[in-house]
Amino acid sequence: MTTSASLDSCASITGGGTLPQIAVVFAGVSLAMQRSIYGGLTPITMARRTEKYQAFSRGGQFLGQGFRRHGVSASASFRFLTAEWVRSDFDPFVRSARQYPFFFAWRPQTFPLEVGYVWVEEDIRPVNMGRNTFMQVGWEMQGVGNE
Repeated sequence: MTTSASLDSCASITGGGTLPQIAVVFAGVSLAMQRSIYGGLTPITMARRTEKYQAFSRGGQFLGQGFRRHGVSASASFRFLTAEWVRSDFDPFVRSARQYPFFFAWRPQTFPLEVGYVWVEEDIRPVNMGRNTFMQVGWEMQGVGNE
């Protein structure tokens, strides 16, 4: 699937033989983090969170199971962010994430289909690392992703 958009044209989505699917469409400002995540991140499309229910007969025989709900649940953490960047670029995102869902994409040029529409249940709180003026931040998110 490819996407393209510009300020003076409409966005278009084309698929290579399969119909593209869109769960959510949102236009807004994107934030590229100052530092990369190199390890310890579960790709959002593989961070499945499933709540199931099971059915048993009166005699205890397993009859099957179904879904109550399903989505994704993951965390992200970043270290060695400059305090200046956190205050000027990251804090507007933190303020927005308190109220609105957002898209989370890890290395979108390499993995363009690994995008989740997520939200946070608790405030995102950067902390000082104690090394020069660097800060670190991490948060838990849950939301909609590939099934």
